[in-house]
Amino acid sequence: MKIIYYSHSDLTTNQANNTHVLKMCSALIKLGHSVELYVWKNKKKSNDNNYMQILNKFEIKNNLKVCHYPQVSPIANSFISSYYLSFKIKFKKIDFIISRNLRFAYFACNNGIPTFYETHKPINLYNFVDRYLFKKMTKMKKFYSLITISSYLINDYNQYPYFKKINKLMLRDSSDINDHLFSQKKNLKPSVGYVGSLYKGRGIEIIIELSRLLKNVDFHIIGDYKKFYSNIKNINSSNLILHGYIDHKDAIKKMSEFDLLLAPYNSKVEVPGGVNTHKWMSPIKLFEYMSVKKPIITSNLAAIKEFMVHDYNCLIVDENDTIEWKNAILKILNDKNLSNKLASNAYNDLILKYTWEIRARKIINEFKQTSQ
Repeated sequence: MKIIYYSHSDLTTNQANNTHVLKMCSALIKLGHSVELYVWKNKKKSNDNNYMQILNKFEIKNNLKVCHYPQVSPIANSFISSYYLSFKIKFKKIDFIISRNLRFAYFACNNGIPTFYETHKPINLYNFVDRYLFKKMTKMKKFYSLITISSYLINDYNQYPYFKKINKLMLRDSSDINDHLFSQKKNLKPSVGYVGSLYKGRGIEIIIELSRLLKNVDFHIIGDYKKFYSNIKNINSSNLILHGYIDHKDAIKKMSEFDLLLAPYNSKVEVPGGVNTHKWMSPIKLFEYMSVKKPIITSNLAAIKEFMVHDYNCLIVDENDTIEWKNAILKILNDKNLSNKLASNAYNDLILKYTWEIRARKIINEFKQTSQ
């Protein structure tokens, strides 16, 4: 099948959204489909050379065609470019589109193209105009399904009669299987890792405090601390190792070198734009942690507990209780059987339910069923 994937992503940035978009496109191609990805053009950085490097960083080895959607007007650009592109692709032989942008989804659907719209936010975060378009789109014959990433979002949309009746897919974020990286430990001292964004709500303060309490354990932070924690270098903690930002494939490899991995989210988790997502998030980080078969400690948040289970595939602790985090780390480091159990169960959950290919296959199956 021929599929168009549309996203407002700027692939030249380091946002986690790029991981999701590129990995989904790659998974669809691995399943035997042709994919064109339309993204924002960064006029300073977007070129074929840069895109080849970006695809290599994410280990995208298949034939993904990256295109730019037209930026035809500085005024109302989203409306005009979405309408223009949806009209243009109407004459292509496209089986369906997946859009991460509501306006493009609306115009594509209105032009008779089978449409999947994926959203990672509740309805109250849409403005009046977009909410009107959203409601109108759900009544169209070619609107196939709404895709969300958590049960919270499904329940949120089910509160509204005009959304309750539509097809919905709840598909969490995912990861590739990284079994080639098992047993990569290279650190002499016990080592604990955090890999990912350093936006507010990621629990970096907890990790800093833990490094002071557990001097015989090395704590590694991989992420752009210069952008978000410029003063972290001044912290006097010899066992706090700052790696800065590293490419995605290298970050995955680094995860496999640690004894355990932390995801200390708190109840004010911000993404670009300052929105607090702790109620409905589905962190890619956790699925990538699962993929390298290392034990995980994470926070007691409802969104996380939708797929992480205490003492089965992770340890779950109170987000603000530093002593509880300390005890959980020591418990895993001192109990090899527990460490192996948590890591194995998390990895098995991933390969059975949460790979990108499984996620892509569910969309393909939904398309086939809806098309009948």
